[in-house]
Amino acid sequence: MSRKTLTILAGMLAALLCALWWKGRAPGGGRADVPESAGRLLAGMDWESLRAVVLEEAGDRIRLERKDDVWRVAELDGYPADFDRLRRLVQALDELTPGPVVDSGEGDLADYGLTEDSDPRPSVVTLEHAQGVTVLRLGARRQPRRPEDLWGPPPGRFARVDEGPVVLLAEDLPLMLGVLADCLRTPTFPPDQIERLRAQLLTGLALRAQDTADMASITFDAAVFAGHPYGNPEDGYVETVQPITRADLVDFHKRRYGPRGAVIVVVGAVTADHVIEQIRKVLGDWQNPEQTDPPALPAIAPLTQTIRKHVPLAGKSQNDLVIGTLGPKRCATDYLAASLGNSVLGQFGMMGRIGEVVREQAGLAYYASTSLNAWIESGSWEVSAGVNPANTQRAIDLIRSEIERFVREPVSAEELENSQANYIGRLPLSLESNAGVAGAILNLERFQLGLDYYLRYPERVQRVTVEAVLEAAQHYLDPDKLAIISAGV
Repeated sequence: MSRKTLTILAGMLAALLCALWWKGRAPGGGRADVPESAGRLLAGMDWESLRAVVLEEAGDRIRLERKDDVWRVAELDGYPADFDRLRRLVQALDELTPGPVVDSGEGDLADYGLTEDSDPRPSVVTLEHAQGVTVLRLGARRQPRRPEDLWGPPPGRFARVDEGPVVLLAEDLPLMLGVLADCLRTPTFPPDQIERLRAQLLTGLALRAQDTADMASITFDAAVFAGHPYGNPEDGYVETVQPITRADLVDFHKRRYGPRGAVIVVVGAVTADHVIEQIRKVLGDWQNPEQTDPPALPAIAPLTQTIRKHVPLAGKSQNDLVIGTLGPKRCATDYLAASLGNSVLGQFGMMGRIGEVVREQAGLAYYASTSLNAWIESGSWEVSAGVNPANTQRAIDLIRSEIERFVREPVSAEELENSQANYIGRLPLSLESNAGVAGAILNLERFQLGLDYYLRYPERVQRVTVEAVLEAAQHYLDPDKLAIISAGV
């Protein structure tokens, strides 16, 4: 990791230790007389789903991205980040508790060091996760130097959460459901917001076009899921984003948004009867006779031979590889066996076989790991690696040899037991927050796993045998029928 990254991380950690929380407006403005809060500032964050962390301080910016369970520095062509420092940062954020709450109007935020024109400018932590984006601004108020400053905010550290997951007090549930119902039933699609979003998407696509990992990934999807919707990137292409009109959005909403098939998950200090009552009040009469059923997903044709593609990107110092094929759907009976096998093969990065052999022993990759992505129809089983362009073919050959060994020999009992213990141990951690529980319940519905899935999860994991892992590996992985994609020089 670069010296700049280390500096920013250190600065962020220091700022977090004494932050205060900005929260709305007090009567008459100024400092509100409220008691100290014991709750966490970012309570409700689903840290398990964290995908990216952007750190901004003193005009410097670093983006750390999680891809295939490996954290990398975007500005360093995907070089692996210092995981220990990142872990400490996340821990500090999770444990961050507000002191006395300071209330103020928007016009006074500069006094707290929380606007772009503040001197100094605030440090910013942006967290991208499954629920959306949470932006934490960290500012400071210096000791007063002028008499007039004595009437301003007190000196100290201040923080402001601009956006984030939908978290609200239980007593505000009717209000929030009313807002949700209004958004679902009568969205306005403001033209200025459409253009703002379009600009954001186009900027992201321009950056994607120069990112070796992103280009390898979308080329892999297009090859493995050829002719299938899964082969299309979620953020589209320039030629699909550019022509979208407001009328297109209105028409799509009219045809696709309606009560049929909708799932609402509410988790918190509320009873089921109360939630149902409130939902019936705001959505009970919701009808959309124009709502159409989603189109049936076509069958996905398996690979019949190895596909080799390279995406040339000039000026890059690293090639990114994605190697793999189709994997199980999420509700497949052998999904857990494949998933546990994947964790042995390389889900844990340097702790997995791929990382150990390709990165640690051979020294051919900056990072190397595997991932199993499972969806409603099918999924993908992938190996990702970042390599020196001169080592590209050697890394490909070594990865293929490890896949051959994986489908030829059963994993050891110790490897399987370690993976099983990890799976069972991390389940309670993923259900510690309301957001984590809500996501789990939503997955039960999305993938039709059954309401008892998590109750029986430890038992299901423990029942997987080394033979079942080998059978799943042989069913999905064929070393002679792989998509081998590289992007870079």
